[in-house]
Amino acid sequence: MGEFVGFRCNFCGYEETQLPVGKGRDPDKEIRLFVCTSCKSVHSTWVEGDEKPRCSVCYDSNIQLLEPVAQELNCPKCEAVAVIAPESGSWE
Repeated sequence: MGEFVGFRCNFCGYEETQLPVGKGRDPDKEIRLFVCTSCKSVHSTWVEGDEKPRCSVCYDSNIQLLEPVAQELNCPKCEAVAVIAPESGSWE
């Protein structure tokens, strides 16, 4: 079962909420957070095996997958330190 997280930059106000992360019923797939250097966004995408994931917004493959335990990173919009925090809810 997966959970939801949110991303928030207190400096510029960029925010993404209810981003799914984790594993569902299929043990070979996982939803991971990423930063897209093309559209400068933080989102989540399915990762499976050796398949190269793409941005779920602009579909570019130029993304940086984040470690599942990441709690802060530089905002892709302004480069200030931003926070990833758990949000309520779960998914299967």
